[in-house]
Amino acid sequence: QTVVIFVDFQFEDMEVMYPKIRLEEEGHRVLIVGGHPKGMKYTGKYGYPVISDMNVDELTVDQVDALILPGGFAPDYMRRNSKMLDLIVQLNSLKKPIAAICHGPWMLCSARLPDGKPVVSGRQ
Repeated sequence: QTVVIFVDFQFEDMEVMYPKIRLEEEGHRVLIVGGHPKGMKYTGKYGYPVISDMNVDELTVDQVDALILPGGFAPDYMRRNSKMLDLIVQLNSLKKPIAAICHGPWMLCSARLPDGKPVVSGRQ
């Protein structure tokens, strides 16, 4: 299975690194996906670097089995990326797992359904 982790600058280091390492240990393919060109070096709040495997514009919902939205300051950048928000809406409609850590739920609040409501509207 392929698990995508959305990233941008100032992500919470352990909220990217720990899930990435553990999922890879369990045999999952983990893709680091950002809004900048493939190969971009993103640095976390505490200096941990990750290199993106692809730009979000290259990603389709069919390539994703699950999504992780880390926290830190990165979600404040990522929620301005309409392609990331659109993918969240699509994954949610397909009932694919979406994990949001710390400030990651900002993305779920910013991702809107066609009627304008957040994808998490009415959920606890």
